[in-house]
Amino acid sequence: MYEWRNAAPSPGRHGRQFIASKIEPNHASLKPTTTSPLPTVSTTTKSLLELHAAFRESQRCMEERTIVRGNVSYGLHVALPPHIPGCDDMKGALRQEYEATTAAAKAGDIDAQMCYLMRGYGDRESGFRLTDREIAEYQSLGAQYVDAAFKRGDWRVVELLGYRVIDWAGLFINLEQWKDPAREYKAHQLLLLGAGDVDPQDTDYWLAALRMPESKDNSKLSAQEIQDGDTWAQETYDKYFISQPKLLKEPRVCTAEDAS
Repeated sequence: MYEWRNAAPSPGRHGRQFIASKIEPNHASLKPTTTSPLPTVSTTTKSLLELHAAFRESQRCMEERTIVRGNVSYGLHVALPPHIPGCDDMKGALRQEYEATTAAAKAGDIDAQMCYLMRGYGDRESGFRLTDREIAEYQSLGAQYVDAAFKRGDWRVVELLGYRVIDWAGLFINLEQWKDPAREYKAHQLLLLGAGDVDPQDTDYWLAALRMPESKDNSKLSAQEIQDGDTWAQETYDKYFISQPKLLKEPRVCTAEDAS
């Protein structure tokens, strides 16, 4: 499994971390496909479908560059997907991915919005870094996308709320909801409500891990904070998620697959 360095899962989600490119690998994309030059994004002239296509193409470029980096850095021999013309270096790929994701997100693409929320400040190895203006814009757009995701009952934002960050500088940690010391607990309890009627033996390991009883004896939260977290989870579930299908698998925040 590809991993995202410097982040760890919230309690109850064992053995999960997240890849530096913020994209869950789409193994289907490793099959030979027809490629085209990396799109140039212009929000004033492109339709939502075109913006979505540019967003997905930029992800495929990032997948290619991530595999190249892994092969070079760790002596791996992972097969590369078909080369995308113009996808020649990590710094350029990161800039294109940022611009394509941002443009599609602003146009209302909810998959792009979730990937935008996963944005980091930059990449030390390639020298890529967002500008101060782009970082400031994230604080405004990110808050809007989080609010919209909760209102549509999108489980992916709950998964993101539960991320336990160790030393990765994800921009989402500065959003208001992530400053709550009880956010991991709240997210876990809300996800648990979403999987309440599912038999983990019929699905995957994530649901089984999610439903494992957790000791609260060593919790850093007070009894009142735990009670308040339980109340928040139930109220949020009843308000936004009760009409959503029960969770059958882990809700990946940013993937190369369109949300169903």
